Amino acid sequence: MKHQLMKLMILFALLLTAVACGGSGSEPAASEPAASESGASAPVAAAPSTGNESGNQSESGSQASDPASAPSAPESAPAAESGTTQDTSATTGQPTAAESPSQGFVPTNQRPMNTLPPVEDDKVVITAAWHIDKETGYMNVIGSVLNKTNTPITGMINVIYYDTSGQPITVVDVLAESSKADKVSFSSPIAPGDIGYFRLSRNLERIDGEVARVETSLSYIVPETTSPLAEFLNLQSVRNEYEGVTVSGSVKNVGNISCKYPSLVVGYLKDGRVWEIDGSSLDVEILEPGQEVSFEFDKYLIPVAFDEVDVVIDCSPTSFPRP
Repeated sequence: MKHQLMKLMILFALLLTAVACGGSGSEPAASEPAASESGASAPVAAAPSTGNESGNQSESGSQASDPASAPSAPESAPAAESGTTQDTSATTGQPTAAESPSQGFVPTNQRPMNTLPPVEDDKVVITAAWHIDKETGYMNVIGSVLNKTNTPITGMINVIYYDTSGQPITVVDVLAESSKADKVSFSSPIAPGDIGYFRLSRNLERIDGEVARVETSLSYIVPETTSPLAEFLNLQSVRNEYEGVTVSGSVKNVGNISCKYPSLVVGYLKDGRVWEIDGSSLDVEILEPGQEVSFEFDKYLIPVAFDEVDVVIDCSPTSFPRP
């Protein structure tokens, strides 16, 4: 019994020694995987490409000691460049059509227009377009007159309507008189080399037929040997939020004769051609030589595309009473 007990005690002591030796020998083996996992964590942490993590890696020295972590630097650079590009585009931006005058104005509901070929002689050039407004029952003819003479002029334009068979249509004026043409005066006086505008609105109920074609021609012009001369100062046209513009500035009579019953005529042009006309009277009945008057008015819901706003003055003719 004593011999067996001694044998058991010796075996137990050997077992304890083996266990103790095995535990101390496993520590170095365990430390290497721990270092490997720590080294591998550097590239993993760099994948999201956050600046703080790459900075922490540099301070810890793991980037320099672990070749596997080297690709993390190139990966973070494109991420930083991408962020810079986004910031720049968000700050600078691109102008919208409404903010960029060069791109012009295009309305939500654009009016269809029928253009007419220019009519030219040795005195004037007439350009015009027309459209029918079915909602109001009116036809509108809008155009411009270029003065080719060497004196200011005033006058009138003929507007002739043709039916589908090519025959002129009879029109009835406000005095219930019938004729084969409408007449409309243009803004005047038109200085030599300058442009005036006209607009004719015709009630379709007073036209005896269906309009298929329109022609314009010069009715007559009268030279204005003495004429007011307008100069526009600080002229501005600013887009408003109602698909239109606000026109402001001042006009000065730099001529030597009074402008009676002055009004402003505003043309909305696209590629140098007028597509819409509006107007506003001034706050004076007579604009004397040397007198300057300021103005500002709004135009809303302009139904045509345009890239230029032109303003001219319209005075009562000095040579004869306007019809």
